[in-house]
Amino acid sequence: NEDYNRGYWDLVWSEYGSPGTTGKTERIKGTSFEVIVENEELAEVSFTRKWDSSLQDTIAPINVDKRFVIRKNVSGFYSYAIFEHLG
Repeated sequence: NEDYNRGYWDLVWSEYGSPGTTGKTERIKGTSFEVIVENEELAEVSFTRKWDSSLQDTIAPINVDKRFVIRKNVSGFYSYAIFEHLG
């Protein structure tokens, strides 16, 4: 697969009042990143995306914070997301 298609998070959402079976699919991409923790034992990185009202109907009306944690001497990584609902 191409670089952009090797692993991604997506979500399906619909606008308030939409019929139950309709929805929009969105790949969640961070627009900025920050190192949360960096020490001898682990590193945690945050990729965030703030909702932009100019993109209404294009992206879900939420703020997204995707986190990735890598620990020393532990194979793999831990990931989680914080979704902040607006409104």
